[in-house]
Amino acid sequence: MRVCGTSPVGSMPSSDVLGKDRDEAVSEFVRLREALARLDHPRVKAVAATLDSLEARSRKQRAELDDIRSGRALLRIAVVGTFSAGKSSLLNHLFGHDLCPTSVCPTTSSVTRFVWGEETEILNCDGGRTVPITAENYAASVQHDRGTGVNGKAYVFEYRVPVDLLRGVQLVDTPGFDNPRNPHDNGITEQEMRLADAILYVTDMSRGDVDRLAVAILDQLSADRPEAPVYLLLSKADLKPSVESRRRIADKARSDHDRRFRQVLTYSTKKEGLPLVDDRESLRALFSALQRDKVQILEQRLGLKQRALLRELRAKLVELKQVIGDVVAETTEDLAVWGERLSARVAEAVKSSDTRLESETRAVARKIVGNCLEVDEVPDTGIFGVFLRDGMIVADFARAKSEVQASEMWRLLESAVNRLCDLCADPSGRQGKQPRRSSDLRPVRADCIEALVDELQVMVSKRYNLRSDAEEQLNLLMEGDGGFPRLQQSLLKPLRQFVHKTAGDLKEQATTASDALESQLVEMESVVRAVADLVEKLP
Repeated sequence: MRVCGTSPVGSMPSSDVLGKDRDEAVSEFVRLREALARLDHPRVKAVAATLDSLEARSRKQRAELDDIRSGRALLRIAVVGTFSAGKSSLLNHLFGHDLCPTSVCPTTSSVTRFVWGEETEILNCDGGRTVPITAENYAASVQHDRGTGVNGKAYVFEYRVPVDLLRGVQLVDTPGFDNPRNPHDNGITEQEMRLADAILYVTDMSRGDVDRLAVAILDQLSADRPEAPVYLLLSKADLKPSVESRRRIADKARSDHDRRFRQVLTYSTKKEGLPLVDDRESLRALFSALQRDKVQILEQRLGLKQRALLRELRAKLVELKQVIGDVVAETTEDLAVWGERLSARVAEAVKSSDTRLESETRAVARKIVGNCLEVDEVPDTGIFGVFLRDGMIVADFARAKSEVQASEMWRLLESAVNRLCDLCADPSGRQGKQPRRSSDLRPVRADCIEALVDELQVMVSKRYNLRSDAEEQLNLLMEGDGGFPRLQQSLLKPLRQFVHKTAGDLKEQATTASDALESQLVEMESVVRAVADLVEKLP
């Protein structure tokens, strides 16, 4: 077996990326996450959520390391190449059984994952379901020209077979490149190459070259994952009967792709024992070497993933430090300005509310007196009084109540309370919990209606011997200092009390929130120091 380039497994750092500082750094990170959970600020939470995602990925990587060291993890080997390069024939040659259907024309875009199993079993894994199928159904599925699956995805099969070659590995048969009937095959094959831990690139010896798209992908993979072993297999060596021609093609492949492939092999599934051609046992020896080095290959790849994760973590911690520093500076400044202006602005808002409500209640009281009251005689008595219009003596104040219910004073009241809430809200305007807003005015409505009814009952209880005396009293209610101002005050008093009490409650709540925010700023500064310490501990 002729070697080209580096050894099957290069010299790569360990997957234990934190080294001796791992436990201390992890403990610092746990304490940091606990502190962040107590900080109630949207910008801080946004960065903290990213840390949650990174932490979840870190846990997944630790589980992967456990699987690798326990032997549960499989080494994923992708077999790729152009259409009709002999990928399926190679697999059958290695297995010693005709498991893969071979075809002379492009067929279904399918991916088959061969794994070791105690008994032969084929599973159709399309659509998230796993359904056992027969070998005949499998052959028909991968040879039938039906294109790709849903959204351009390949049909996926898992083939379990008791072949020792598959112990500890997953061998992936890909659609390959340049399938004229299935344009999605290039993307599907590229995806499988990126997921693989090792790659076998198969090309027809008659061509002796590598697809240009594959070259670009291999070069990028080499830069991103230098630990991944990639091998070039020149197939159909029997079609080159001249030893010299086989030597020339193999040497050219080694020269052209020295840095891309760790080994270059030639083979024939038709004839064994040809000069300068690797036999079946030589090809199987390659798998034996990969199985032997599986833990190291997988740990090296995991180590690169962990380093990438730590780079992201470091960047996010630096961002978090900056965000918290900005929040502390902005909020400290906002608190100072807000505290100075709060009392004056609340007093101004309450005064403005009183003025608007006084004007509106005066209009409502005047409307009630003018539209709802009239002079009339108590039936069969010769005595006169001021009664509710159309209501006579019965205590039905519905018309007066409806005037109150339809009044603008409720909108003014809600607007006043919302204005107070805005003034007393978190000074930065970015904290999560805001002071309550008026959503239920039923209690103050009930108080207003009760005060209205009490006052109207007093108005309609007086009696007069002459109609003229009753009419004079009604005129006084309309224009004098008697019933009209009293009726207005009966409406205004509960509204004004509600506004003043709301202002007091909100100021108290705002002061409490301010104190809590100041305490949180102190904790944020502590978190900034913790972030700085953790960044220093990361490799």
